[in-house]
Amino acid sequence: MTYLPHPALRNTGLLADLGFSGMFIFYGLAQSVMCTVGSILEMFFFRYKLIAIYKKGLFKKLLRFQVLLYRGLILFHPVFAAITITYSIGVEREATTELFLSNPDLPPEITCYSVIMAVFDDAVMYVLVIIYGIQVVLQFTVSNGVLMQILKFVKDGQGMSASTLKLQKMMVFSLFIQGTIHGALIMLPTMFMIYAIFFKSSQNGMALGFLMCVAYHGFVSTCSMVVFTKPLRDRIVPCIRVVPAATTPSNVSRLVSSTRDAPSNHSRNLIVDRRSNLAG
Repeated sequence: MTYLPHPALRNTGLLADLGFSGMFIFYGLAQSVMCTVGSILEMFFFRYKLIAIYKKGLFKKLLRFQVLLYRGLILFHPVFAAITITYSIGVEREATTELFLSNPDLPPEITCYSVIMAVFDDAVMYVLVIIYGIQVVLQFTVSNGVLMQILKFVKDGQGMSASTLKLQKMMVFSLFIQGTIHGALIMLPTMFMIYAIFFKSSQNGMALGFLMCVAYHGFVSTCSMVVFTKPLRDRIVPCIRVVPAATTPSNVSRLVSSTRDAPSNHSRNLIVDRRSNLAG
């Protein structure tokens, strides 16, 4: 639930029902998104290392530095959040109470423990915004840089057979799809969140849509992987396809029953003939 143009949102769900604060839930969501994006960057970096085993240029060093920086931010974020969460919750509680008193039209739920609000007097918020902003830049530069290098490598096609070249193109397409999905469903919501904090957007519908994108990006990514990866599609689609039960035509069933009855009738006739011969 968002309260734009005020920079606040209310968390709902199991963790909120169990009494966890909105700050804790937000940090957990942010950490899970960071790990997801980190896995995508690792996938791009691994693909680049496969085509640039013997290269030692500036791009490879810069790419390695960016990946290491992202790993460091993933490790730094939970430590920093754990150290500052008590202070941030206190500052946020005062800010939400003041916001409710100065805006009587807001619902009283704005002061709930599950609400998280951007407080401009809190230095912790600026550190977090810088972390998330750096991660957006790293995601964009690493994915696009690696994709262009791989496309250049595939276009040259030096020493590759037709089957290998076809496989490389398929893997490039898979990388492009995964990068596009995660870029659209994670990077755009993060950019909108930063924009809404500092420029006070009033697009509540857009905010909820972006939150849904973040929530379901994993499901969309998995479905796209199944759809656009032929080996996975060939194995998974037949398992979920509903095949109607085969029906036997009536004339065929009568023919089968008649052929089954034929041996039994023939055996009965043989028994009757033998009995008549013995009687004679």
